[in-house]
Amino acid sequence: MIVEMKQLEYFIVCCDCENFSKAAQLLYTTQPNVSKVIYQMEKQLGCTLFERTSRKITLTDMGKQIYRYAVNIMENTERISDLLNTEVKKTFQLLQFLVILYRIHLKNGTKKSEMSMTNLDIWREISIKSLIM
Repeated sequence: MIVEMKQLEYFIVCCDCENFSKAAQLLYTTQPNVSKVIYQMEKQLGCTLFERTSRKITLTDMGKQIYRYAVNIMENTERISDLLNTEVKKTFQLLQFLVILYRIHLKNGTKKSEMSMTNLDIWREISIKSLIM
């Protein structure tokens, strides 16, 4: 009973729109596809998430509970993604800095063999502190 992120996304949009057709427009897909994804999710979970009428869908009691969890999962997923993107940016900036430092040493006539790891370690420490601030 593994629910996929795509299913959670479709479920949340359907809840917010209260209509599969409107949800399909927002998700850039078709209404039959949205219905299929929601049906598969209901089948996996073993419960009905929506009361359906010809014009509107309404969350069941179980659907309301799952909605709260689904929103939390999606928000936490975004937070994790933001955190990882921030760390990747910091690492990339550090690498850019080290490449610039390396080029400066070469331009000033320092031979590759004369560049000590101690100097690079000092600059790495300085650059990490500046990235954190």
